[in-house]
Amino acid sequence: MKEEELAAAIGAKIASLRKERNLTQKQLAEKIFTSDANLSKWERGKALPDLSYLLSICAALDVTITYFTDDNISGADIINAQRDREIKGILRKVYSITLALAALPIFIFAAARPFLPGSLPVHFNGDFQADRMGQPWELALGSIILFILMAAALIIHFCCYVRRPHSKIFMEKKNVFTFAALLALLALTNIAIGLVALISASRAAADMGLTAPDIDKFPGVFAALMCVIVWIAGVGCTFVSRNGAVGFRIPSAFASDYNWRVYNSAAGILFMAYSLAFALAVIFMPRPLTMAESMCASLIPTLPIVIIAYLIGRSIIRRHEVRMSVIKSPKEGDGE
Repeated sequence: MKEEELAAAIGAKIASLRKERNLTQKQLAEKIFTSDANLSKWERGKALPDLSYLLSICAALDVTITYFTDDNISGADIINAQRDREIKGILRKVYSITLALAALPIFIFAAARPFLPGSLPVHFNGDFQADRMGQPWELALGSIILFILMAAALIIHFCCYVRRPHSKIFMEKKNVFTFAALLALLALTNIAIGLVALISASRAAADMGLTAPDIDKFPGVFAALMCVIVWIAGVGCTFVSRNGAVGFRIPSAFASDYNWRVYNSAAGILFMAYSLAFALAVIFMPRPLTMAESMCASLIPTLPIVIIAYLIGRSIIRRHEVRMSVIKSPKEGDGE
């Protein structure tokens, strides 16, 4: 059973039992140490309560956990939903930490761009002697390729998990942590390779008497710093769980877990895409940025990105609502 259907069925049972006991939502919420807002979302099927809260409700209203099972809902469905949520929570942390680290070398190269000469050694032979001259952006190619590989691994893993959420390989924590460790190692290796490439090329250029152009270095550093901030904000938005502190803070986003994921994922992906595109533009530009260009490109796109994310999210949610209404209609007709 899908999580949304399970949430709706369990929510209806919670509401029915509460009314049988002549309790208000606030009274029951106080008994199980949560807010009446959370209880309202559970009863409306907008979110699935944790197993601990279900057990608390059973204790507070003097029923067993079997109250929530019937011909359509089994105990296995409830356990699988809880395990699925737990694994998803771990995976969100894995994805966010890995992505936060994965793009750092690209931002480092963007910050270093103004400090590098227009032509410098980009390849070294077995004796660690420079044997080829090139452009600064050539140093970043290895890090960009590794980033693409890591991003592809994350996307493939996410797609496989979504398609087979109860597959044994994805439901075991040790496999999740092994995957996380491998990605973290690859991300740290990417950072180390990027730093070694920059340091080696800079030293070789200095030995050859090559110097960076006499320009203001701050715009490039500022642009790279803004890329890092926007990237981390995007990663956070994409994987943050519904909460009252951070995220896409509009009433529609708090209406359900699905709405929250859609709005924040849209905003996060757009922020990450823009910060990555901006960093690559800084690296591949034939000349360093000016302060005006750095400020405009860093700050002005923020509001349009938020607006576009809202429009995309709203469109996805409307299609989802139409699809769900079509699915529910036959069931309602059969029951008449």
